[in-house]
Amino acid sequence: MKVGLFIDQIERLNVNIDSSCRLAAEAEKRGFEIFYMNINDIYMEDGSVFADSSQIGFKLGEGLNNSFYYKTDQDVLHLNELDVLLIRKDPPISKAHYTALYMLEGLKDDVLMVNDPVGIRNGHSKLQTLRFPEYCPSQMIASNKKQVKRFLEKHGDIIMKPINSMGGRGVVRLKKGEQNLNSLSETMFKVFEGQLLLQSYIEDAHLGEKRVFIFNGEPYAAIIKKPKDGDFRGNITAGASISECELTDHEKDVCQNLKPYLLENGLLFVGVDFLGGYILEINSISPGAISWANQVLQTPLEKTFWDVLTPLIKG
Repeated sequence: MKVGLFIDQIERLNVNIDSSCRLAAEAEKRGFEIFYMNINDIYMEDGSVFADSSQIGFKLGEGLNNSFYYKTDQDVLHLNELDVLLIRKDPPISKAHYTALYMLEGLKDDVLMVNDPVGIRNGHSKLQTLRFPEYCPSQMIASNKKQVKRFLEKHGDIIMKPINSMGGRGVVRLKKGEQNLNSLSETMFKVFEGQLLLQSYIEDAHLGEKRVFIFNGEPYAAIIKKPKDGDFRGNITAGASISECELTDHEKDVCQNLKPYLLENGLLFVGVDFLGGYILEINSISPGAISWANQVLQTPLEKTFWDVLTPLIKG
């Protein structure tokens, strides 16, 4: 079995905690051959997709430490020789990333891709939620500070976040009467170069944000991320603590209602973020947090992933 690993340059990743490395290491344990490539390695010639690829192996330590990888020199690999391709370059989607996804679309009849390149192109983590307004808090995609002010006046307490950021970076809470509103809005629009996502503040935010791990349309595990003292962000990179959690009946219903959309778009590995019963994000470009979740789950998520996905591999 041959598995392709399309990720960011591995030299720039923290192998100890990177979710893609965890998935690849588990595949290696199962006897799969792993072929590593980054965005500069993939190319198309006369309708066929290739990569200057290295075979790669991992030695992942217990917990989050003492991990390393080893890889061979590059050789040309015809990507339709793969059984599975893990497409896991981190967002946002750049022009080069966008082009690579178009090339990889040519493999759809031969290779199981996680996730489908068309689904990834259409699967912005924050904007994807716009398809499901009934499950989201009140929100606005704002293009100027006048719109931000209007939304704040309406709701009184809001969250303002950049659309193309991750890990809680740039997320700001605003309350009615904020004297720095114009300055903050101007700075955010300039720094993050585009529209901003505004959401009404959810009163239960202090209880924590849930990350639900969905494989092939079904939720298999969930963790809750509770903000540290003095912060409102439920992001692990912002210092949130984590623990295993159960889904409410409402959250289970929402996941089941998302399932047809996810499967129709080939989104086989998704991380859905809930807060107070509302969807905040549908992460499908490169959903992560596996290594962190493994610290509190009984079964490592990479094992569950391959148990669920292996039967889908085309013979």
